[in-house]
Amino acid sequence: MSSFDSSTSQPSLPLHRLRFVDWSPSTITALAISPSIDGSSSNLSSSSSRRGILAIGRQNGDIELCTWLESKAASKQEIGNQGNAKGWVVHTTLPGQVKAKVESLAFVNSHSTDPSKASPLRLFSSSGGAILTEHFLPQQLKNLGSKKPSATFNRPTGLSALFPSSSSSSSATIDESQAPGTIRTLPSLGGAIWSLAPSPTGKYLAIGCEDGYVRILDISDNKFEHLANASSRDREIVSKMSKAQGRVMSLAWGPPVKKAKAEVSGAARRKGDGQVHGSDSDSDSDDSGSDEDEEEEDAWSESFLFGGLGTSAALVWEAKSGRVTNKVLVQKAKGEQTIVWSVAVLPDGTLVTGDSTGVVTFFDARTRVPIPGATFKAHANGSDVLVLCVGPDGKAVYSAGVDQKVAEYALVRGGGGISGGGGDSRKKGGKGNDKKERWVFITARRLHAHDIRALAMDPPFDMREAVSSRLENRALAPDRLPILLSGGIDFNLVLIPASPPSGVNVKIQAPKGQAAQLNPISSNALTTFADTTQRRVPFVPSSSRNGSSGGGAVVKICASKEWILLRRETSVGIWKLDLANSDLEDELQLVENGSIPANWGKLIEMEIKTKTNITCLDISPDGQFLAVSDLYETKLFALEEREHRNGKTGEKWTSVEPRKLSSFGRAFGGQGLAPGASALCFTPDSCRLVIASWAGSYVHVLELPVISSGQRKSGTFRLLRSFGQHRRKAGTLATDATGRGDATSSRAIAGRNASAGSNGHANGVQIGGGGGKVNGDAAGASSGSDEEMDLDDSSKDRVRVERTTQSLIHLVNVSPDGAWLSTVSSDLQHHIFNLDSLTHSRTLPSPSSLPSGASFHPDKSGLLTLIFSDNKAVFWDVEEGKELVHGSNPKEVAWSRGLTWALNEKLSTIREAAVGNFWLPTRTNKDGSRTEAFVAWGPTWIATARTEGKMMVNAQQQAQRTNQASNLDEAQAATVAQTSPQKSSKRALGDTSASSPNQVAWNVRVTFKYQPLVFVGSLKAPGTAREDHLVVLERPFFELARNLPPAFYRGARYGA
Repeated sequence: MSSFDSSTSQPSLPLHRLRFVDWSPSTITALAISPSIDGSSSNLSSSSSRRGILAIGRQNGDIELCTWLESKAASKQEIGNQGNAKGWVVHTTLPGQVKAKVESLAFVNSHSTDPSKASPLRLFSSSGGAILTEHFLPQQLKNLGSKKPSATFNRPTGLSALFPSSSSSSSATIDESQAPGTIRTLPSLGGAIWSLAPSPTGKYLAIGCEDGYVRILDISDNKFEHLANASSRDREIVSKMSKAQGRVMSLAWGPPVKKAKAEVSGAARRKGDGQVHGSDSDSDSDDSGSDEDEEEEDAWSESFLFGGLGTSAALVWEAKSGRVTNKVLVQKAKGEQTIVWSVAVLPDGTLVTGDSTGVVTFFDARTRVPIPGATFKAHANGSDVLVLCVGPDGKAVYSAGVDQKVAEYALVRGGGGISGGGGDSRKKGGKGNDKKERWVFITARRLHAHDIRALAMDPPFDMREAVSSRLENRALAPDRLPILLSGGIDFNLVLIPASPPSGVNVKIQAPKGQAAQLNPISSNALTTFADTTQRRVPFVPSSSRNGSSGGGAVVKICASKEWILLRRETSVGIWKLDLANSDLEDELQLVENGSIPANWGKLIEMEIKTKTNITCLDISPDGQFLAVSDLYETKLFALEEREHRNGKTGEKWTSVEPRKLSSFGRAFGGQGLAPGASALCFTPDSCRLVIASWAGSYVHVLELPVISSGQRKSGTFRLLRSFGQHRRKAGTLATDATGRGDATSSRAIAGRNASAGSNGHANGVQIGGGGGKVNGDAAGASSGSDEEMDLDDSSKDRVRVERTTQSLIHLVNVSPDGAWLSTVSSDLQHHIFNLDSLTHSRTLPSPSSLPSGASFHPDKSGLLTLIFSDNKAVFWDVEEGKELVHGSNPKEVAWSRGLTWALNEKLSTIREAAVGNFWLPTRTNKDGSRTEAFVAWGPTWIATARTEGKMMVNAQQQAQRTNQASNLDEAQAATVAQTSPQKSSKRALGDTSASSPNQVAWNVRVTFKYQPLVFVGSLKAPGTAREDHLVVLERPFFELARNLPPAFYRGARYGA
């Protein structure tokens, strides 16, 4: 038990420390960073916003899409020596198919032949089988990662980067078959896919197959087909390379070459002749500009492919003819063939191989023979080098494999002051040894506890840009601090700065008018790979969102039954806690000794038949219903608890018997299947279930029957209403005379007054299922017009809300009194619904980023708390639609500001991002005062805030306290300025004298005793007068390591 009291007069919170829930994360098998965006350095305000999108492939088939989060330093003193970045945080998780895995990932900005269109960001993966998969991404990440046309490139910054431009057509519908998480597949036609590599031009995707062929896929203009099936006109490369002996284990494209101007112009004319122009009124200048852009895009062609085999060799294929031009050999182990697991090609054509003997070899670009002194044995003998990664400037290479080490190699000039051997590779001109360049081994660092399966670099290596810089004789320097990412079997993602080593150091300059670039990973001022400090990202869930789609929690609790539920890939486990008969001291001692208290036990392990991994689950507060969903279907089970007793020994135990309710899906009509959900939530009275559909982005509210002793007592499943607000772009829910939405804004803007037009106060979809009354008139409805859909069983035709955006609903929360429903989607739309009248109440301003957790106050129904990954909390009055710190009630303003400042002061210096939050019921003390308690937690910390009463605070004291705390968020400051410019200065300084002289004092305490944390929650022992108990679920790595395969170990040998 841990004490969180803020004073001696307040008792500590009872805390139960759990370790018996056998959750296990999935290992990392692949990493990918989205390509750099042209012009980003001049159009983005800070280096933090230029970080690429990170895709993490898991052994269970899930793909986590992460965005970079940079937060302000906690105080002015910290600005000089470190950044305070949270790193990459999970934005969306794409669920994997059952028994599938991710072997390789590749981001591509697909080439577009139309110069006026952006090159969309696309994601491809292979799973070790014969199927190649393209994953559809959330629209917001597509917008963030798309490559805009160079002539019109104007990439937005900050919050605007997640939204399409206002000039885009809002009436354009979106195909629901391309909802995030859905896929389209293509067979390899050659057996299992062992490797894949996108071309530098973004036109092609090469796959290495089991049968020894390298096949080329056409991915330009949103195509996804074998090049052999495409038209042969203007085909630049062959559709299939010459057959190799054995499997093609790894692939890499060579540097592209520029075409002759005559060839480029001819190709452009042929394309122009084949296009039908929609209008003859275009100006000549526009046409010429488009032609120039098109010629620039088409000025490059692929040169060759480099592939590693399992026969102690690697081949070079000419792209245009498909013939093998060179064969390079690697060292062969005694009695067995060497497998070339990884290959890379550098801008000057140098070839790099990593093989199963632990050797990394550099081959000359012209002769294709090993460069003297550039064959490195940085890894243990016999340890497979599984992956190679090229630095952003093409002058550094990183290798990793089964010996848990990451090795760095660099291209240096002459003596350079760097020791490590190596040999001459080429001359840049001039005389003297100082002009020669050679590859040297810098260092090797053990960053993991098991095999390393994947490496990635941000910014990623851009082959075409590197070749352009060589042709133009200019230096290619990264515009932001390079960060190397690694992952493997030990579950952890490791981040480490990777500045060019001394001797080839390239000064990374901050944009004009900004402070010098900081180390975003640690407080270490050194940023070279050999000298800096790495950061190990916790492997536990990174948020408490409702489902796996947002990287959400895997644990749910049922307070009334004292149950703990665990979500796995395809099963659900339920454990029982007996808090009424628990002795905290004995319980704590047992847990620390690795034992399980006798009154705790597992009730059931339910295997769920699904097509994909389970996306979300929830249990009703009374423990009668369990809802489970995958990508395609939501299933509902009735749970019946049974008591058992052994007649001989008198031992008693409890079991749970689930029963699937097949009639549940009939409420939706059609095929009798409930739609797959991204989030599920029961109302506190257990009478309704809220389903946030995955593909449709509807918010469905269903009425549940009353269940007693496992028998249906009364009522049937009834679909009360479906809301379609999340199907439309933010700001497009304003209605015209016809009742249809019209685009008025690209997003809901903080600080604007709520109105039916601008804030989207249009009701969703009015339905009346199961004989329910259709409430289509104005009575009981909020401002705006209804878009109705009759889902009665007798109705066959359904009027759908026109969809103009693709988003996933990540957060669904219901207030304790069941009156308010809050939903937040991936495109940062935040809607509030009234469950009493079944109407859409209001649209709240878009948050600055996607919240990691949300909770309602148990005693203040309309108080909603959002906590973000930057460890900031925001408090909303959903009934009034106002943020409390800018509200009109002086007491609420003082209450919320005191808590906000107290939390910022403690949490702003913590690097690990916040995961979730919740409130404990308000307690009345003996002296009549009331104590409120708020709990926030992250992967390695728990923070509790309690009220200490009220204290007088003048402007000077408040300003001093504000200076000690972290600065207000930029979005909040902008909101203040927009709402009331005259009061913005006082509000920014935290001056509450204008509203109330009383400032609520909060005492915040943070503990790092419990980690890593899978779940933190509260529940109360039924029938007792004790306060709520805290439940803390830990999952230490040493418990997970027991189930891992043996790690590679090659002990020291005599003479070695």
